[in-house]
Amino acid sequence: MVARGVISLFKSRPISQPKERRRIIWASSRFFLFGSFALSFSVSVVFWMIESWNAQKFSQLADVLLAPLYWLFSLGFILPALAIAWPCANIALRLGYASWATAIVACSILLTLLLVMGFYPTVTPLIVIIGIASGVGFGTLYWFGAYRKFPNAFDPQYPDSN
Repeated sequence: MVARGVISLFKSRPISQPKERRRIIWASSRFFLFGSFALSFSVSVVFWMIESWNAQKFSQLADVLLAPLYWLFSLGFILPALAIAWPCANIALRLGYASWATAIVACSILLTLLLVMGFYPTVTPLIVIIGIASGVGFGTLYWFGAYRKFPNAFDPQYPDSN
């Protein structure tokens, strides 16, 4: 039973129909875009709470109202990340490895590599930790969008034990 639970973290049902794979990828991408907006709004609320101890009301309001601007700025990073994620998700869905653990491992590796290349001369362990943590968050957000819409596509098929 434990082995099946571990396998289900990585293995999913292979999807051979391209139309179904595109629908799953499109659903997860839409959820990712709207989920990232909610994430940017929640980050701005955290900034608002931190500043509420010793700030003017105008600056508190500006932090909450700047959430859409934070999100628009982050689209410069989100859209290229989705352009990389689409073919990776397509291959994972086709081969049957499009589960939650696969999504966070792939996203963590990708974001860590991008951060290491971006901060190349001064790579610190904090950069690697930020890459892994961001990968876990964004990979989960991307995968959850697909799972929410198509839960049957992510159930692994086990051979009968009888």
